[in-house]
Amino acid sequence: IKKRRNIGHPSFHNVTYKDAIELLKRQSHVNHIIRPSPKGPSHLAITYRPVDGIFMNILIREAEKQNQTSLGRSLYIDDMKFEDLDEIVAMYLDFLIDNIRKMTQHRKWRDFSEDQVDILLYSEKSANPSSIPYYISRSQKYPEVFVLSYLPYQAIRKEVIRVDSQGFKFQGKLFPKLDQLLIFFKKKFNTESFSHNSKTSTSSDPWGSNNNNSLQKNTNNNKSNNVNNRNNSSQQVDEWGISQSTPKQNGVSSQQVNSWGGVSSNEDWGSTQQS
Repeated sequence: IKKRRNIGHPSFHNVTYKDAIELLKRQSHVNHIIRPSPKGPSHLAITYRPVDGIFMNILIREAEKQNQTSLGRSLYIDDMKFEDLDEIVAMYLDFLIDNIRKMTQHRKWRDFSEDQVDILLYSEKSANPSSIPYYISRSQKYPEVFVLSYLPYQAIRKEVIRVDSQGFKFQGKLFPKLDQLLIFFKKKFNTESFSHNSKTSTSSDPWGSNNNNSLQKNTNNNKSNNVNNRNNSSQQVDEWGISQSTPKQNGVSSQQVNSWGGVSSNEDWGSTQQS
């Protein structure tokens, strides 16, 4: 650290990214470290551990600073404004970690390298040529990005999923629930409106790291929606017309097998497959 920051917060440490990871590894009860950012004195970074073995970063932009070492009076993550670090932890980080944990607990998550996922997809396609196998994993090149890999025909396709405090970002849309994203994907992946292979994005990196504007909501809606999403009853019908309270028997609500290598259900696929 070239210049130490004077920030009185229990989660703040004047350490580098590598040092923050080592601190988190030694403290199993701690899931984040706030630290200086290499972007300079007008930024901070949060290195956090959503689940064991995964370390990610959040960039905070500071404004209204009294001096270079002090904490800014206004803090921003993308276009969301926060009053202090405690608000960021409570209103953003906690929800973000919760969403990442939900993703890693999903039945289509694989804690594999992309190459290992590719091998799995080819194997399943070979065993069942009429299926469309798919899995979610982490990007090996971009640590903040998740990858939806699938094999509809002979070539594997890969699409980007981003996670934030509001939910799951995919194809320029924000989905509060991962299963809603997967319903959209299965309905739209073979249509003209679907942007195949998000790695060809025209933004500054091939994964569209700077292509976030269309996915942002205003600050007040973001914060209130974080609370509302956590408190909403599962009995509601969501924007996709899918009842979140569809009764299941033995984990499924229909016994018809579809091309996605699973059992059809209104909740999982968005429409019951017809034989």
